[in-house]
This record gives sequence, structure tokens and C-alpha cells, in this order.
Amino acid sequence: MPEPGKRYPSDGRTDQGNRCRRQAGNTRHNPRTRRQGKRRDRIFLGTPRNHAALRPYRTHVRRFGEDGIEKRGESGQRPGDGPRGRRRGDGMRQSRDFTKIIRDPKFLMSIILILLNVFFAIYSDSYFSIENIFNMLKQSSMIIIVASAATILMMTGNFDLSTGSNLAMTGVIYAIQLSAGMPLWPAAIIAVLCGSMIGVVNGVLVSKMEFPPFIATLGTMYVGRGLALIFADGTPVRGEKIPLGIATLARGEFLGIPIPIFFIVVIVAVFMVVEKKSVFGKYSMAIGGNKNAAFFSGINAGGVVFWNYLIVAVLAAFAGILTSSRLASGDPRIGVGFEFDVILAILLGGTSLKGGKGSVIGTLIGALIVAVLGNGLDMLNILTFWQSILKGLIFVFAIIINEKILKNIGKDKLVTAKN
Repeated sequence: MPEPGKRYPSDGRTDQGNRCRRQAGNTRHNPRTRRQGKRRDRIFLGTPRNHAALRPYRTHVRRFGEDGIEKRGESGQRPGDGPRGRRRGDGMRQSRDFTKIIRDPKFLMSIILILLNVFFAIYSDSYFSIENIFNMLKQSSMIIIVASAATILMMTGNFDLSTGSNLAMTGVIYAIQLSAGMPLWPAAIIAVLCGSMIGVVNGVLVSKMEFPPFIATLGTMYVGRGLALIFADGTPVRGEKIPLGIATLARGEFLGIPIPIFFIVVIVAVFMVVEKKSVFGKYSMAIGGNKNAAFFSGINAGGVVFWNYLIVAVLAAFAGILTSSRLASGDPRIGVGFEFDVILAILLGGTSLKGGKGSVIGTLIGALIVAVLGNGLDMLNILTFWQSILKGLIFVFAIIINEKILKNIGKDKLVTAKN
């Protein structure tokens, strides 16, 4: 306190000056804007900066880690804890984690994949041979390559129906250039650029002109197929000038492993990083979850969707080059239904058609299911039209997974968050 009769305290003492009580608190608003009437001041906060710190209400959940932390003994345990290393609620937490794993679509699809392999192995002794396993992976490589990129696209709530036509058109352009004597790599680059133009058109129509993705990509699907037929005159492009060496790209081996398997590993790894670690993947997920909220958060939703369509088109064009290399020709009729195989693999992997949920590793599992079914049914000599019927039923099953299981998981997460 200052000395009697003096305005200022002596040296070394706290300067009280002409202050008043609670002067260090927040500045007050106009009294008329403050809370009035008979309200419960313990739960009604009023306008900002017109109150001091409030004590927790009796119904508030006690928190740990700050003021609400329980005292520990010398052993570092809380009162009431069980044996050292375990805390109250561990059993319930483990039960919730186990339930979460079981209800994950990837877990369900993994079980189905294992059961399918066991079923076909029982009826065919050569099913688990190295040759057949490599053959299945090579057959599914094109689907996995395109579906990995299309998964990120579907996370935004969009999809692409033009991938099969893009694959055929790019393969035809690639084969035509090779038959004209153009070197391998320039021909591949030009073919990929031509295929990427489909992605540019899709991106502009959907992200800039706000066309529905079904209408936009259905139109480019027919345009791409028509261009492939026009360029090839309706017949496969073959010729003596097409080098047989291009088949090495799709049918060659390195260290005894088919080259397409290396493409699968690299592309899946890249898009797993994009999904989990990159800003682009997080933006794509946010746009699919709530486009308006993403927009007000400063995300360029149109730009993200545009680049997703372009990336899918580039990988579809790359798959077209691999297919043309494997066949040593450019066939305008290949890739019919390819886009539905891609979407089927994505849906089986647990990616939502509405966006906001998805997994590249789940898409890989879904693509392997499609490949195992096709390979196993061929080994059992099942007719093609029966295979088409079965694939259609599986497609409906995948839609049910999206509409029911994923929806229930979302509700469970909401309830858990509220609790």
C-alpha cells in the first residue's frame, strides 16, 4: 500500500496508483448490452468480456490434462486405477476399437476376398500357382491404376464415366503413331496429351460450368469412343511398323516379377500418400463432406475437382498405352465396361458415392475382388453372360454397402462425438 498522504508508493512496492478493484479484468461493454432479467448466470454467458471466469457447472464433464487432472501417487497411478499400465475405461475403449474395425468396409471386403480365394482354390488345383497369381495381378493392373486416382475424385462427390473410352482412344492414337514410324516415347507423350484433353473437358464442364458429373462424363464417354472408331476406321490398328518391343512394357518382367505389378505398387503408394498426407487429398475429402463449408473455409473447390478429373484422364491414357503395348495393336473396341469395373472396385473399397469418405487401400482390395471373380469364373468355365449378371449383382451389393453401412458408421461417429 502507498504511504499515508502520498499518491505514489515508495520504491520497490507494487504501483497501485489511482486504480480500482478488478481493474486488470476485461473492459466492460455498454451496461445496456449486458445480461438482464432473471437468468441463471452460471449457465448464461451473456455478451463477450462482461464477466469474470466462470466455475464449471455441476453437469459439465470433468476433463483430464489441465485443471481437472486427478492426483497421482508415487507410482504415477490415479486413485482407483487397476494394475499399473491399465486405466479405467480401457476395456470399453478396446471394445469400441474392435467394433470400429469390424464395421469398416475394408475389413468386410478383406474377408470376402479371402473366402473367394479359398472357394476357387478348392475347385482348381492350379489357382494358387505363381503363374495364375501374376496373371490376376496383370489383368487387374489397369483397373487399379485408374481406380487409385478415381478414388480421390469420388471423395469429392464426383465420378468419371469416360475412362474406358479414354483408354481405347489413347491406345488407338498410340498405335497409329507407332505404325507411322514415330519413336516410342514421343508417341506415348502425344497419346497421353490427347487423352488428358478428355479430363480437361470433364473438369471444365463439372467444376466451372457446374454440369452434373453423370451428364458431363457420359457425353465425353461417347465422344471418346466415337473418335477411337473414326481414327481406327472401326478395326484394330496393326502393322509391320509397330515394334514388337512395346509389348515389353506390359508383358515384360523384372527380377521375375511382371512390370505391371511394379506400376501397381508405385501408383497405389503415391495415391495413399496423396489421400493421407497431402493438402490436395484433405481438400478433396473436405469438398465431398461439405462443399459449402469447404468454400467458406477458403478451399478452391472448382480447382480441386478440375485437377482430379485431369489426373484421372492422364492415368486412363497411361492405361491405354499399357493395353496397346500388351496387344501390340490399337483396338477401338476395348475398354467397354471398363469404367464400371473402376467404379465397382471403388465402391467395394468403401468409398462413398456422395463423397467425404474413401480409401485407396480399400479400392485396391475391391479391384482384387473383381480380378479374383473374373479369373475364378473363367477357370470354372462360367459363360460370359452369367459373369455379367453376377457382376451386376455385386454392383448393387456395393451400392447397398455405401447407402447402409457407411451411413450407419457416420451415425455412430456422431453419437460418439456427442457422448
